Amino acid sequence: PTTDLVGIFGFAVNEGVFRDLGVENTYVVGGTSNAGLLFGYALGKTIEDVYVNGGVLALAESTLSTYAGGLVGILSASPLSGVASFAHTIAPHPVGVAGGLAGTARWHSIDTSYATGHVIGRSAGGFIGTIGMPSGTSMPVLESSYARGHGISTLVGGGFAAGFHYNAGI
Repeated sequence: PTTDLVGIFGFAVNEGVFRDLGVENTYVVGGTSNAGLLFGYALGKTIEDVYVNGGVLALAESTLSTYAGGLVGILSASPLSGVASFAHTIAPHPVGVAGGLAGTARWHSIDTSYATGHVIGRSAGGFIGTIGMPSGTSMPVLESSYARGHGISTLVGGGFAAGFHYNAGI
C-alpha cells in the first residue's frame, strides 16, 4: 500500500474535540507512514473518553519512518484524557515505530489512559512507540496511564515507551 495517514480520520488538524466515541472491531492497513484506528495524524485535537478495539498494520515501501498506534499514528499537540486502546499494532518496516496507543507522541498531555493490545515493530512501546518534544518547548505530561500487553521489538522495546527523544521527560 502507498496510502499515508490511514485511520477513520486520516488527518485531523486544528482545534476541535473528539469525545464519547467508541470504535469496535475495526482493522486498518496503512501505507507509507502514520496509521491508527481513529487517526493517521492528530494535530491540535482534544480527545476525551474514547476507546478503540481492533488492529493496525502499517506497511511502508520507502525509507521513511512508519508510525503505527492503536488510536493514532502521530499525536502532536493533542491532549488525551480517558482514552483506552484494545488494539493490536504492527509496524514491521525496517524503521517501523509501534505503540499500543500512539506510534509517536509530541508536545502533548495524556491523563487516565491505557493500552492493552500487543505491539510489534522495530521500535515498540506498550503505550507509545516514542515520546518527544522539539527543543525549547514544554515537557510532555503523562499521568495515571499504563500499558498492559506484549511487545516484540527487533531493535528497541519498552513496556511503556520504546524511546524518548529531544528534551522529553516523564
